[in-house]
Amino acid sequence: MLLLLLVPLAFVKANFPHSRAGIAPLSGPRTEPAVTDQPAYWYEALPNGTVKLNVNNTTSYEVVGDLIRERLPDHAYGEILTEFAIPSGSTYSYIDDHVLPGETYFYVFEYRIEGVYGWVINFDTVTVQSVIPALGNFYLIAASSDDEYDILQDGKTIVIENTNIRAEANADLTGSVIFYLNGKRFKDNTAPFALFPETKGDFKKGRLTNGSYHLMAIAYPEKNGKGIPGDTLTVNFTVENMYEDAKVSLFPNPVEGRSVLDIAGSSNSPVTVHIIPHSGSAKKMIWQGVLNDAGTAQIPIETQGLRKGIYILSITVGDQVINKRFVVQ
Repeated sequence: MLLLLLVPLAFVKANFPHSRAGIAPLSGPRTEPAVTDQPAYWYEALPNGTVKLNVNNTTSYEVVGDLIRERLPDHAYGEILTEFAIPSGSTYSYIDDHVLPGETYFYVFEYRIEGVYGWVINFDTVTVQSVIPALGNFYLIAASSDDEYDILQDGKTIVIENTNIRAEANADLTGSVIFYLNGKRFKDNTAPFALFPETKGDFKKGRLTNGSYHLMAIAYPEKNGKGIPGDTLTVNFTVENMYEDAKVSLFPNPVEGRSVLDIAGSSNSPVTVHIIPHSGSAKKMIWQGVLNDAGTAQIPIETQGLRKGIYILSITVGDQVINKRFVVQ
């Protein structure tokens, strides 16, 4: 579908929210070729699971614009894929490899012709095809609710605690996805394919500590990374969680009479401490509170009334559970 706009640029930009910002209205004549002489463009759904945009600028002017992609049916995750400036008589192509076979995508191909006061906006849908195990995007999953909340793009910073990461794949052709996180290998043999595998739709909590990461995923036709590999997907990102992993220490240990449990974590995190006999019998809560503004707490551990033997301190800090073994003498 073609929409030709020969109206003030400010109107176009105000009413097309995904358009590229920061372009001043053009000076120069409003030439007739903007109406009758347009570049040819077309899309190809390639067999490797990508979409290719082709543009042939047959006009006598430079063509400047951008390509936007949204996912149907809800037009989610709209993003500018590329910006272009195509000289007269030249061709241009762009391959979108962050799409999933079998899905239909909505593309917006918008441009202006040099010397013309206005934009031409084209809307098209493309259904992706593939004959190989293919990957689309990495998605961020809030493991506490199993909700997908964003695309993981290159350079992104993750700030939500316990985030898991899913690789979008064509499950009919993909038998497994092998992940490499900073070189460490993970695998998932069942869709949806996640860095920390899910069980019956229940995504595990991610335990990514603060720092920089390189993630690579490779799709395979068989379980356990067997067969001829298909798509490879990579991304670089950082983690800056609001909540740090808690650290605990107990001194002295073994304990005779009294010891002190030191906890360090995120400020104001809720904490509960239980004592569990090594036999696994009923646990007893001995402390409940919050970490101070510095993210620490010192908790006395009294062994009066406890028989000699091995015990477990079960310490819950936020939603993290840490078990600490100690001996009563």
